[in-house]
Amino acid sequence: MHFTKNKILLFFLIAILGCFSEAYSQNPKQTKKREAFWRKMGKKKNTLKMHYEAKSYDHDGDGVADVNDHCPDTPIGKKVNKLGCAIDTDGDGVADEEDACPDKSGPRQNLGCPWPDSDGDGIIDIKDDCPDQYGIQRFKGCPDSDKDGVPDREDKCPDVIGAPWLQGCPEK
Repeated sequence: MHFTKNKILLFFLIAILGCFSEAYSQNPKQTKKREAFWRKMGKKKNTLKMHYEAKSYDHDGDGVADVNDHCPDTPIGKKVNKLGCAIDTDGDGVADEEDACPDKSGPRQNLGCPWPDSDGDGIIDIKDDCPDQYGIQRFKGCPDSDKDGVPDREDKCPDVIGAPWLQGCPEK
C-alpha cells in the first residue's frame, strides 16, 4: 500500500479540525484558502511507501497457504489442486489416488466407479432385482416376457398373456 505523507497528515488534521467545524465553516474566505491548501498538498509527489507482507502458513505442507486452503488437512505428499484439495479428475468426490476409475464418475461405495448394469437394461445392478436378465423399470429390472403386467418371476404362465389377479395365467 502506498500513502503520501501529505495524505496521512491530511487525515489526522481533518480529524482534529473536525472538532472545530463550526468555526471553520463560518468564514467562507478562510474555508476556500484551506480547501485550496489541502488540494495542493494532496497533489505533491512525496510518498511514504509502506510495505506489508503477511506471513502465510501452510500447516499441511501441500503448497497452498492456509488462508486459501479448502482442505487444510491434506495428507503429506498428496497431489493437490489450487484449492489445496486432492485432485479428483472426474469430480465424483473420490480423490484420483483412491479412485479405481479416475476418468469415470462413480460413488465412493464403489471405489469411485459407476455401478455396473450387467444385463444392459438401463437399471444399475444395485437397484436391479434381476441383474442378469434384461427387464423393465416398472418391475425393477425384471422381465415380463408375455407383457401381461406380471413380472416373469411371479408369473405362473410366463409364456401366455394372463390376468394379474390370476398370477399371469388366463382365465379358464
